[in-house]
Amino acid sequence: MKIFLDMDGVVADFVAGAETFFNKEFTGTDRDIVKHFGMTDDEFWPHLDFAFWSSLPKTDEADEIVQACLAHTSYVCFLSQPCKTIGSGEGKRAWAEAHYPDIPVLLSYDSKYYCAAPDHVLIDDYVLNCHRFESCGGVTVVVPRPWNSCSLFHGENVIKSVRRQLQDCVRRMGAVQCV
Repeated sequence: MKIFLDMDGVVADFVAGAETFFNKEFTGTDRDIVKHFGMTDDEFWPHLDFAFWSSLPKTDEADEIVQACLAHTSYVCFLSQPCKTIGSGEGKRAWAEAHYPDIPVLLSYDSKYYCAAPDHVLIDDYVLNCHRFESCGGVTVVVPRPWNSCSLFHGENVIKSVRRQLQDCVRRMGAVQCV
């Protein structure tokens, strides 16, 4: 089994970083932080350079999510789609190197779906990415966040939900349960 971890919203706290950078609070229940902040794309995205991406805080659950993944397989890889601002990809790599130096990073400007296979798991907070990955033959875990349909996933906290979904993936694949 191979596990691909999205970064933003899963292990890197993009929302907290944007709140600090723009001095605004995100209380939205959709993914459109730009709209929620009352900004345009041109007012928001160009400012998010290397320094922004490389200095994002970890999500509260980041270490536990990574540990849960490593309990199931030695192949864990970050899979992220950088935005088109200068320094985004390099900043994401620097972030991963600073926080999880043993986990490789795959950056894709096109899609994550080329990594989909029956024994590949994508852990992501964006439900549409998960649906597309599944439609290409992969297995997914949706990280519950206020902006996705799993935010009230059985009333569980985030790490409990991720662990349960990961266990379900392992069972469906017929892999040996390691946790």
